[in-house]
Amino acid sequence: MGGAGVVHGDVDMRLALVEAELARYRAVFEAAHVGLAETDAHGIVRLANHRLATLLGVLPAFVIGKPLLHFVARGDTRAFRGVVHSLAEGGKLDVVLRLRPRDRGAPFYAEVRARAARVGSVLSLVWSVQACEGQRSSMQGSA
Repeated sequence: MGGAGVVHGDVDMRLALVEAELARYRAVFEAAHVGLAETDAHGIVRLANHRLATLLGVLPAFVIGKPLLHFVARGDTRAFRGVVHSLAEGGKLDVVLRLRPRDRGAPFYAEVRARAARVGSVLSLVWSVQACEGQRSSMQGSA
């Protein structure tokens, strides 16, 4: 009976360590000075930090479940769809494009970087978004 208690205590200790590590990663994610998001293979947001929501002019909870495409300026939407498709096949993306925030009408230029990440059978697209001064959209993905 003493052995079971030791094993249970070991599991509890490991769980506490995992929870502490998760809390540290969450704090870093939320404190980032760039917008960060994780989407599914179709660009539907699963996780987003406060900075991304601020850039997009919405509350953080509003971004979850929405396609990133909803925040891309009209002239860049077709190319963005193609880029999401290529990312889902394992590519990467480093572009400047126009985003349109929901709280104000004027689109702005943003540096967007994305990579595909697979954990087991689950494919995620990991995004970073930062406002920048740009002259024109540059929608180019690379494999």
